[in-house]
Amino acid sequence: MSAIRQTEIALDRAANLDIATECLNRQSFIVAVEKRLAAHDGPALIVKLDVIGFHDINAGYGFDVGDALLLETGRRLRETGAATVARMGANEFALAFELPDEASAQLIVSRVTAALEPDFVVPGASVSLRFAVGYAIGEPGGSAIALVRHAATALQTAKTDPLGGPCRFQRDDDKEARLRVRLTRELKVAIVNDEFVHHFQPQIDLSTGEWVGAEALIRWNHPLFGSQPPGRFIEAAERTGLLLALGERGVGAVAAFARRINEHRDRPLRFSVNVSATEFLHRDMAEMMGRVLRQTGAEPDWLTLEITESMLLNSTPGVLDAFQRLRALGVGLSVDDFGTGYSSLRMLESFPVTEIKIDRSFVGELAASPAKMVIVRAIIELGRALGLAVVAEGVETEAQRMLLAGMGCPIGQGYLFGHPVDGDNFAANLARATERTSGFD
Repeated sequence: MSAIRQTEIALDRAANLDIATECLNRQSFIVAVEKRLAAHDGPALIVKLDVIGFHDINAGYGFDVGDALLLETGRRLRETGAATVARMGANEFALAFELPDEASAQLIVSRVTAALEPDFVVPGASVSLRFAVGYAIGEPGGSAIALVRHAATALQTAKTDPLGGPCRFQRDDDKEARLRVRLTRELKVAIVNDEFVHHFQPQIDLSTGEWVGAEALIRWNHPLFGSQPPGRFIEAAERTGLLLALGERGVGAVAAFARRINEHRDRPLRFSVNVSATEFLHRDMAEMMGRVLRQTGAEPDWLTLEITESMLLNSTPGVLDAFQRLRALGVGLSVDDFGTGYSSLRMLESFPVTEIKIDRSFVGELAASPAKMVIVRAIIELGRALGLAVVAEGVETEAQRMLLAGMGCPIGQGYLFGHPVDGDNFAANLARATERTSGFD
């Protein structure tokens, strides 16, 4: 009988617990919340949170460290006084609280975030984790599934602004979530109908004011909802397997536009376009770029592919080879948002990148933060020493431009020089800018 009872306990644990974190699993969490909503005569609070950049942590430190961080996260969350704690996904957790009144929710959410603020010290690493947090408040007798879904919607909103703090569910968030579902369903038709366009934001030589390039930013011209930014559809395109088709069409469109702009210019502009890790992992990027160049007649040195800093951590066979073949082709490689991820500076030596971009979070507070001044100056010096182009993003004021130019930053990009506009407006703005600089000379 003892052996049977031990087996029953083991089976119950396997059915209801997430073994890696010792928290409830998703299904058991919903059942537990349903019971508490039925028994509690006050409001309930569901908090959902997600570890920001957890993929990068696994890639940089290894899965053993990642698992240890998840275990420690679960332990801290169980000590917050939550009625129920669960691991809902790979790096996503949920907590349920019984509230005396709705006003106490904010205090409890603050207690949860405070529990996660100290550095996580685990075997092999000491890491400061960042979390996106969303929460929802439900009335007695409400639906547990609906309340969890509302908290998940708030979490998605929080992910769009990681520095904005915990986000409470709002009805408008629900509408936004429904819109994302609809856009996902319509993506395939949109690609076939060629509903995607690029807007172009100029990049300026900070010492002369001359236009030297532009970043191409994709937009979806939805027939009903109008222009949609990439945050609305890129993740869905990746999840549904449509990103490869969308990516090649996008690079082709930018290459064709580069030829249109540069065909009669003595000093051609270089156009950069964002590409994802998925494209490097699931296609031969050098072969694709060669095909695009042949089809459009664009020169390879007119184009730069922007990659995220986390791509430098990818040890998948073939990724470094793809980078080297792209460089042999003559296409540039730029590291976007440099300094905000987990990559090692040594990676710049291993990967044949041609450009690094200073993230706007450094540029925006440049005048008021001595620490950011030091960081930006160091990135500029690093780029110069390694023979890399350096682009400062988010330049919005003349004071920022002067500071960057004084530190020797060669190129700037931001609203000070121009907002992203469609191809025709970009060409018109470029013509006016060229006339001004020619007249000045």
